[in-house]
Amino acid sequence: MQVTFQLTPDDYRDGLMAWRNLKFWRRWAFIVLGVFGVLLFVLSVFQLSFASVKFVSVPPGIVLSVGDLVFIWAGPSLSAAGNSATRRPLTIR
Repeated sequence: MQVTFQLTPDDYRDGLMAWRNLKFWRRWAFIVLGVFGVLLFVLSVFQLSFASVKFVSVPPGIVLSVGDLVFIWAGPSLSAAGNSATRRPLTIR
């Protein structure tokens, strides 16, 4: 038996949505941890702005951390867009 199919961007989005459709408590755990992480980051930067000794590496650290967050958020979409398997038919035997 041989099956040929082609993936579409909608298939990729459906896969992401299936992963995101978690149980109620797991969704809220991610939200609470995310809010806690953002608050911890903001408090850390706020505390450094009032410190008596200024750190030279704080602005590059902030830029790199924001860049990492953007990469983590956009990475899967960019990876799927550059994957040749999403542009040609696949065959399973």
